Amino acid sequence: MLLVVVLVICFWAVVSGIREVLRKDLTTRKQLDGLDENEKHQIHPQKQSMVVKAPPQLSLSRIPNNKVSATTDVRGNLGPIEVILQANPGTDWLHDRWQAASNMHGKEIPAEHWIQLEFLDTTIWADKIILDWETAYAQEYILEASMEPIVDNDDDNRSPRILLFDGRNKQDVTSMRSVTKFGRSPAHPLHVVHEIRLRNNAPFRFLRLRILNSVTEREVSLWQFDVYGVSRSH
Repeated sequence: MLLVVVLVICFWAVVSGIREVLRKDLTTRKQLDGLDENEKHQIHPQKQSMVVKAPPQLSLSRIPNNKVSATTDVRGNLGPIEVILQANPGTDWLHDRWQAASNMHGKEIPAEHWIQLEFLDTTIWADKIILDWETAYAQEYILEASMEPIVDNDDDNRSPRILLFDGRNKQDVTSMRSVTKFGRSPAHPLHVVHEIRLRNNAPFRFLRLRILNSVTEREVSLWQFDVYGVSRSH
C-alpha cells in the first residue's frame, strides 16, 4: 500500500512539472505576440552563420619564395623577359613588358618565338594559366610542359612534352580560353588577358609558351605570365 502511495505522489509531481513548463511557454508566447521582429530578436537572438572566404589564389610564377626563372629565344626591344614574373606587376609601358620586336615600331623578328618558365626545385600541378598580353597579342600559340627542360629539335625525345593547350584547336579555344580586354594604348586595349582553364593537370617543372604569330602587324608583347594551381617543393 505504501508503494502505491509513493507512485501516486511521484506521478502528480511529474504532471505538475509539465503543467508549469507549458504555462511558462504559453506566457512567453503571449508576450512575444505583442513585439515587433527587432524586439523578438533581442529576446531570442538568432545564431549568425559564419561565411569563411577563401584566400585569394596566388600565381605560382610570382610568389616571392618560389624560385622561377624565365628564358626566351629573343631579347626583344623593351623590358627583359624577367619582367613577366614581377611579384608586383608593373605599369610602365616601356619597361614592364616584354616584346619580341627589333625596334620601337614593333618590327617583327621573323620566326616562331617561345618563352619558357622553369620552376626550380618545385613540381607544379596547374589548373589555370593567364597570359596578360599587350595590344600586340597572339591567338595561335601552344602551351606545353615537361619534367625536363624543353629544347628545340629534340629528335631523341629526351624531354617528353605534355600538351596543355593548342590555340589552333577550335575545341581548345572555345572550351578552355576566355578573353578580357581593358585599358587604352592609346586607341586600343592596353591589356588583352587570356585565361586558359586546363584539363590536363599532369605534373611539370618546365612550361613553354610557343608563340606562332601575332594578330597585328607588330610583334607580340606580354605583360605577365601567371600559373595557378598547387606546388610541391623538393
